[in-house]
Amino acid sequence: HFAKKAKLTETETNISNGVQCLLRDRLLTLCSEYEKDGWCDQTKKTNLQKMYNAYSALGGNDVAHSEYTKVMELRSIEKENEND
Repeated sequence: HFAKKAKLTETETNISNGVQCLLRDRLLTLCSEYEKDGWCDQTKKTNLQKMYNAYSALGGNDVAHSEYTKVMELRSIEKENEND
């Protein structure tokens, strides 16, 4: 997507695709971790949002989108005591 618009060289296209792949992997890894924890603080959400925006700008928008959305809906603070 991005590579076609900008008319990148083959090497630039490969770099773009590689960065997109790395961002997707990192997004999915972090989303899985935060979902397992059941919460995600605001600093981590901001970092995740920046990663997702870069990933999306490179043309990515598959399963990472739904996982990203789930994490953004998680509470931002950990419960101090589950029995409270």
